[in-house]
Amino acid sequence: MGYTFVYNSGNYQPIRIFLFCLLLSQVVACQLFMPIENNNNMKEKYVWDARSGAPLGYPIAVYAGGFILKGGTLVDLYSGISTARSPWGTATGGMERAANFPHRLKVTWISFAEDCEYRIDVPLDAQKIEDIFKEKYLIRNAYGDLMESDYDEIVAGFAPGGVVSVWVEGGGASREVGFFKGEKIKIPRSITDSLEPSEGNWFNPAYRKKIMETPAAVPREVQEKNKNKPIPYGLWDRYRNHYQWKPVFTPPKPLPDKEETIAQIYDISFRYLNGEAESINYPNTLHLEAWNRAIPRSVHISWTGADGTNFAADIFFDEEEIMKAFERFSPQDNLELEFYINHYSTYIAVFLTEKEKKIGINDHTQIDIWTLDKNLKRD
Repeated sequence: MGYTFVYNSGNYQPIRIFLFCLLLSQVVACQLFMPIENNNNMKEKYVWDARSGAPLGYPIAVYAGGFILKGGTLVDLYSGISTARSPWGTATGGMERAANFPHRLKVTWISFAEDCEYRIDVPLDAQKIEDIFKEKYLIRNAYGDLMESDYDEIVAGFAPGGVVSVWVEGGGASREVGFFKGEKIKIPRSITDSLEPSEGNWFNPAYRKKIMETPAAVPREVQEKNKNKPIPYGLWDRYRNHYQWKPVFTPPKPLPDKEETIAQIYDISFRYLNGEAESINYPNTLHLEAWNRAIPRSVHISWTGADGTNFAADIFFDEEEIMKAFERFSPQDNLELEFYINHYSTYIAVFLTEKEKKIGINDHTQIDIWTLDKNLKRD
């Protein structure tokens, strides 16, 4: 890296030039990441990344299109193959950045599992998207401090049957802002034959089959699980079913013959089958209310045990087991999803209850428990 020297009255001034450039770079950075003033009543602008995704086991590739801004600018979602190695709602492709909210979604994509193409062109609720960005959300950092964080992604997920979901996401929160159905199309051979091999292969049935057999796109265990089974059309609609339910946490109880404190539940995070996610931070966890939500896919909780040790756990539900449990009730029933932690904080039992009816959700649930820093902040 070279310096530019300026001659002035016989003196070189590299330091002044360096400081000026440094100051200029800081100003530009601030303008990029802070609300921007313009002539339209100083309306705020938010920087966000356009992302795409696919459900576990069903990879896709965006052939053309993306989010359309009000003035017609395209925020491209083209980024190659979106692998299907993560649950619904996870972004795996795209990274183009924008600073205005989209008004439409216009995309043509390939579904490798179905050996076909889809197209969608639908309006988006830009005002709803903007309102969510303004809300922000709270996360707790590694030191235990609660911090306000920004939503910074708009994600389009593409599933079999032409299903499209759109979410506004941040690192610890996700909100659905649209659910649509695209139409199946056939891109003419006169177009696909002229493409470069990197894209043209997407339209080759043999290549599409190869993608479905590639562990980097579809995990081997998922391939085995889906083998000889039909594509579960309607599953992603089923993910969106909402129920009236309330989480109830029963912390470890102190032993009667020991001097122990009453254990306390602290932060809770939920990820739902429909791709949404949210966190509830202490002390709001002390007064949980019933809510109308989708079925949870996973839960993260932290608590202090009866002996004063801090714990955390990740609970991963088997989606068929938990969906069947919820579907034994009506969406109008007032349900409780109960979490019982044993005295030594080594096991958590989960039940879905309504009055006298109680269903265990433990046969296929995976639970990981670990200890936390004893000095971690809790306020």
